[in-house]
Amino acid sequence: MQRMQRVKASTAQGTHFAKKETKVDAKIGCYWRYQDYPTVYWASTADGEGRMDIQFFSPEEYFPHREANGWPKDWSNIAVLPPPKGCYFKIGKAPFVYWSITGKPDQTDIKFENPEAYYIHRKKHGSPPDWSGIITIPTVGCYWKHFEAPTVYYSQTKPGVRHVAFADPKAYFTHRYEHGFEKDWKGIGKVQKGYYWKAAKLPQVHWCAKRSFPPAEVTFGNPSEYNQHRLEHGMPQDWTEIHVVIGLYWKRKTDPSVFWAQDGKAGTETVKFPDGEAYMAHRKQLGFPPDFSLITTI
Repeated sequence: MQRMQRVKASTAQGTHFAKKETKVDAKIGCYWRYQDYPTVYWASTADGEGRMDIQFFSPEEYFPHREANGWPKDWSNIAVLPPPKGCYFKIGKAPFVYWSITGKPDQTDIKFENPEAYYIHRKKHGSPPDWSGIITIPTVGCYWKHFEAPTVYYSQTKPGVRHVAFADPKAYFTHRYEHGFEKDWKGIGKVQKGYYWKAAKLPQVHWCAKRSFPPAEVTFGNPSEYNQHRLEHGMPQDWTEIHVVIGLYWKRKTDPSVFWAQDGKAGTETVKFPDGEAYMAHRKQLGFPPDFSLITTI
């Protein structure tokens, strides 16, 4: 519902996985907005004006979307619809009245700070200047945090989705008050953040639920798996907070024994493998291929 401090819904791409290129040859869907309102929407069909398949919160989201769907990167060809009637509503014990452009109490497009602004808006939208027709809905959304960190977030949908991050208790309590929640620390869900990590010389990204890494409890085969996993664990869908294991395997020219150097320097004997089985088990734990590649000889 609440859109302040919205986290951009970007997805991770890059050299960690093969990326498929697509080319759009025709204009797809249509762009539209309401009269007197700047927000632009996109509908997936050419005649879908009025349907909100996607809502754009910034030019940085809007222009790439147009380019990807065959439209010029400008503000042309945006249909303008008559002003919406919308609906007025309150949330739980919150003292404010909100207005939703969709006609349903599903998003807070306008929050009225005083009765004067509220009456002016009602008159402009053809509603009597009184307190009639206001819908009261239960509190929506949830508060959550990672087991491993103190920061509390608010999600409009479910734990793990970051819609608002609170910098201090004052911001947190103010948000709860304005959204109809009691001003306390109750009902804060917890999500396992875990650790995302990779070996320095390999592209694959792994995840481990423990507060250390490795082993590789999960290895991601493509961007879709990786992004979905990050979403479910309350992490942004990008390449941040990926720990790098610096160590390397090495051996001497005159000795077949293989060592693991935790500091990444050939010659450091952090681990000496007594046999091939122990060596292969260690490589599997670190996400390395089960062979004798990537061994530095000194």
